[in-house]
Amino acid sequence: MRGHVRDYDLKKGGKLWAAIVYEGKRVARNGKLRDSYRWIRGFRTRKAAQTQLNKLLRTIDDGTYVEQSKQTVAEYLDRWLTTVKPSLGDKTFERYKQLVEVNINPRLGPIQMCKLQPVQLAEFYTWSSTAGNRRTGKGLSTQTVLHIHRLLSKALKQAVMWQLRPTNPANAVQAPRPVRKEVKAVEEDRSTLLLGSAENTVLYLPILMGLCTGMRRGEILGLRWSDIDFENSRLTVNQALGQTRAGGLKFKPTKNKKSHRTIALPDCLIAALLEHRANQDKIRKLFGPDYPKFDLVMPLADGTPWAPDDFTDAYIAFSRRISTRDTRFHDLRHTHASELLRRGIPLRTVSQRLGHANPTVTLNIYAHVMSGDDERAADTVDEMIKKQLEKKGAKKPR
Repeated sequence: MRGHVRDYDLKKGGKLWAAIVYEGKRVARNGKLRDSYRWIRGFRTRKAAQTQLNKLLRTIDDGTYVEQSKQTVAEYLDRWLTTVKPSLGDKTFERYKQLVEVNINPRLGPIQMCKLQPVQLAEFYTWSSTAGNRRTGKGLSTQTVLHIHRLLSKALKQAVMWQLRPTNPANAVQAPRPVRKEVKAVEEDRSTLLLGSAENTVLYLPILMGLCTGMRRGEILGLRWSDIDFENSRLTVNQALGQTRAGGLKFKPTKNKKSHRTIALPDCLIAALLEHRANQDKIRKLFGPDYPKFDLVMPLADGTPWAPDDFTDAYIAFSRRISTRDTRFHDLRHTHASELLRRGIPLRTVSQRLGHANPTVTLNIYAHVMSGDDERAADTVDEMIKKQLEKKGAKKPR
């Protein structure tokens, strides 16, 4: 028998109907084979149960039938993380693992994969937005909830491909919409204060590079002397220095072809780099053959890589000393982009310097900087038409 329908009694009285599909022989806990059936309960009429049974039997005939898995969401996500780890960066994998263990599993983990429904995801997102922060009891940021949704969508899509579920319930749930915050550029007087206060310290050159190139922290710390073409005043971003929560350091290629980019350098930065290289050569000679061969522009005094977290701690301490504690190092990147756009540098050029995947990404981040372009366009048109009207014989509009 491939399948049948039958009624069953409810504890509170009354009865409902179920569609029952035969899934073949299975090994029982005692090691013996037994018949396995899949029950789909909750139908009010025999006809409704029969309709569902017919649909399931058709999927068996065309080869698209998916057997129910008793694996829980937590068990599946642990398995899924293992399979995707080789294709992810260390920081990305750490973030995925954190979202699964801290945010997802406590609420959704015990649910069987086959029973996970869109409404449960919708309720989970609502709860996460209002009380999902385990430390404070308040809601998670909209951006974090969106990250959770994207992770679940990706994981459940794989479950469908692995035939552990017939559908992806995340597709039926509205993704949270993050509130985009305007990026914060460093004002000119504050940039002057940063550079002036950092002069003759190890932070001077990283700050100058951030303002002059818009490079990310890891890209600056991973920059090698071989990446700099002094003759043509350019550098190529080939790698970045990353750090995991466990404290491991790793050089990684830039994340996409756009990030693997060449940046033209101003004369002031070239001069600072040459002076820095001369000082580093003196230190290298003191260490002799023991000096590490990383070829880094921004290493520690002994030539070893400067851990990104340690660099950030040093920058924060420096910012507090000069009363600019609300200025992050990453804000120097925003300052570089904002100032170029304000001075009329084409969007595509700015996007290429920043290493964005396409100019749309740059536009979305810095749209507020370009808000005055429309008014300038109107002024330009006004000036153009006035000149035409002033020409001999031109008629003024009534």
